[in-house]
Amino acid sequence: MTQWGKVIAVSNLQAAGTTPLEIQVDDLPSLPTERNLAEGIKILYQTCQLYDLNLVVGTTRLPAHKVVLASMSRACCEQVQKAVKDFQQRQPPSPSTASSDLEKAEKAEKAEKAEKTPTSGPEEKTVQADLEVATTSSLAQVPAASPPIYSNQWKAPSSTAPVPPVAVDAKAEPAEGKNVPEEPQKTLEEPTVPSLPAPTRPEMHLDIASPEAARALLDLVYGLGSEYNISSDAANQDVLRLATQLDVPCLQESATRYLGQNLTCQNAVSRLQTCKEFGLEEMYGAIEEEVVYSRDALQRIAAAEEVIKFPEILQGLLVRSAQVHNPVPDAREGKEAKRKRVAELKSGRPEKLPKASSGRAVAGGGA
Repeated sequence: MTQWGKVIAVSNLQAAGTTPLEIQVDDLPSLPTERNLAEGIKILYQTCQLYDLNLVVGTTRLPAHKVVLASMSRACCEQVQKAVKDFQQRQPPSPSTASSDLEKAEKAEKAEKAEKTPTSGPEEKTVQADLEVATTSSLAQVPAASPPIYSNQWKAPSSTAPVPPVAVDAKAEPAEGKNVPEEPQKTLEEPTVPSLPAPTRPEMHLDIASPEAARALLDLVYGLGSEYNISSDAANQDVLRLATQLDVPCLQESATRYLGQNLTCQNAVSRLQTCKEFGLEEMYGAIEEEVVYSRDALQRIAAAEEVIKFPEILQGLLVRSAQVHNPVPDAREGKEAKRKRVAELKSGRPEKLPKASSGRAVAGGGA
């Protein structure tokens, strides 16, 4: 018996866990229904963590992740690999590598000198000693006060006064009787070009002008928004250009749908030109039909100044409008049917039936 209680031998203890026991816990916190890789990558981007790549548009840098961009397409992967390779080539060598290379170069130089320098024997040592003695004796015979033989220093005699320095005027004096106008001094001002600081991570340069297009790419890659938000047609063209360069069909589809939204007489022709430039045939046909079937819109577009820049598009609109509103008559129609159809188009009402001799209208050949 101890102060902690009765002592029981380990061998006499009963085995634990032989009696079943049920434990019930209520109101457990619910687990997330969806937790995938895309959601985690999105959180990394929103919290600005583990950035290892910059998208560069002009003077704008947009941070991103190499693996995420490289997974979009093969073209994206190649661009990311190129950016990483260029960044590694621009980096200076590490101190340990540089010191080891320097030591190797010094050892190689010493080895070359040792191979080129011949070993001196006893006779050569005697000749060198005689030469040293002869050199010292010849130098002792020269008086100390005499100037060096090849000295280029000139000293004036003691009786000669020191020559004052003469001020030389750089400007040439004009000739007598001639008035030479003074030339104004030209100051060249170097243009200040904005430069980015040294990069700290690989940079992927995009061949576009609008940073908004690069942000649209990142929004699609990280799933930051369900809607395609772009502010201008010029930025949308850069999005189409970027989608073509990097081979991202989803981004191209969003930019193509934008062309059919908010269509006006001012931007219809320019959007048709955009469709023609990027080969968007279906959207081109849809916009063309909207313009052609509205005569008022077609007249406004034809009278605008911007349409002069795109004569081929205007010609196509006019030809299509003529086909819709004034179709070419069928060659199988007879002359009488053609005449009636032309009269109906001019008057807008069907032609009157011919009258019989009795004054009644003839219809269907009966009197």
